Formats: sequence, C-alpha cells, structure tokens
Amino acid sequence: MNLKTRVPISGRDEVAALANTFNQMAEQLEAVDAKQRELEQLRADLIAWVGHDLQTPLASMRAILEALEDGVVDDPQTVKRYLGTAKRDVRSLSVLIDDLFKWRSWILAEFRLTAQNHPYQT
Repeated sequence: MNLKTRVPISGRDEVAALANTFNQMAEQLEAVDAKQRELEQLRADLIAWVGHDLQTPLASMRAILEALEDGVVDDPQTVKRYLGTAKRDVRSLSVLIDDLFKWRSWILAEFRLTAQNHPYQT
C-alpha cells in the first residue's frame, strides 16, 4: 500500500478543498501506519526480552534439578544452596509473570480509553 501519494491542489474550489482533505487523510493514514509498525516492532522486542528473561531462570533451575536428580551434589550445604538458588529463580519468574499480567491489563485499559474517546465512536 502506497500511503505517500498526494493529490496536487490547484485553485480554491470544491475540488481543491476535496484534494486538500484527501491529502490530510493520507498524511494521517501514513502516521498511523508508521505508529503501527513501531508498535509491532516494540511488541516483537518485548517478546524477545521476555523470552530471554524466562529462559535464564528456567535454565538455572533445570541445571540445579538435574544435578540433584543425578546425585552430582550430595553435600547438604551445597544441596541447600542449590535449593535456595532454585527458590530465588522461581520468585524471579513469578515477578516477571505478574509484571506481564499487569502490563496486559494496562494495555487493555488504555485500549478501552482510546476506543471510548475515539471521535468516530458511536
């Protein structure tokens, strides 16, 4: 879709006014398209960041659990330290997931506010 097309304006009659209105609409559509592309990129970045932030504690917990399961660690102090680390990782994941739910709620609330204040809302 080419949103850069503009209509040449000549004169001061109704056709010129229509051309001006068309050009304004094209500018607004171009701005909305740019904003949508920016939001899509931000969303993709957020998903990548969240994925990374989820993988880090999960990998740590996986390594800890495998070490405990395989009997690699049997010293009580080390086992206690490993379990403490796993517990911290679980808390970290919980905070991240809570933050995601809060973020989703904020986005939905903002969407509702925007929709309610839209000039073409019926």
